[in-house]
Amino acid sequence: MSVERPILFSGPMVRAILAGQKTQTRRIVNMRGVDYVGPAGGEDDPNNWGWADQYGDWHVIGRGYPLPGRINQGDTWSMPCPLGEPGDRLWVKETWRTLAAFDRMPPRLIPPGTPIHYEADGPQPEGFGRARPSIFMRRWMSRIARDVTAVRVERLQGISDEDARAEGIDDIGEGAGLAKIRFQNLWNAINGKRAPWEANPWVRAISFPRLAP
Repeated sequence: MSVERPILFSGPMVRAILAGQKTQTRRIVNMRGVDYVGPAGGEDDPNNWGWADQYGDWHVIGRGYPLPGRINQGDTWSMPCPLGEPGDRLWVKETWRTLAAFDRMPPRLIPPGTPIHYEADGPQPEGFGRARPSIFMRRWMSRIARDVTAVRVERLQGISDEDARAEGIDDIGEGAGLAKIRFQNLWNAINGKRAPWEANPWVRAISFPRLAP
């Protein structure tokens, strides 16, 4: 059964989706207490005690995970994607405003159909109030919903130029490798404190269809 889940995007990424440029997003995998997972080298890599496959299954070949019910060598631990699987739907949360008359009203009480202005669209029209963080957007306020077409698990630095472009990076007419460099800079601007590019964290690459401009 298809499930709908919310996902937060910044203004530039919303504009990239609306322009038909962004069809992927990468989100950090929550390791939930796992102290270390080695590089993706498979069972033959002597320095590797665990690795992830493209479906999000974590294969343990060394010591167990430091979790209740400890997972043993040879076990497989599946981590479902919290943002859904292929066939599910994502609806986008973005920074928004509504009429100034509703500024003191909690989002859950704002009547459906009330005019909404999206910050990604530029200056607010007359009569609209304060900006509201994307986290408080309600489902009826969202203007973008996309079906999940693929989910894979990989190291952040494994992104290709092609995938960097699918993340909304524009490097038209530039040399090879620039899209990946620009994505690296974008990643650090957003996630640098939590999981910088240099840390090469595990991420889920989530794909969705292009939105026609």
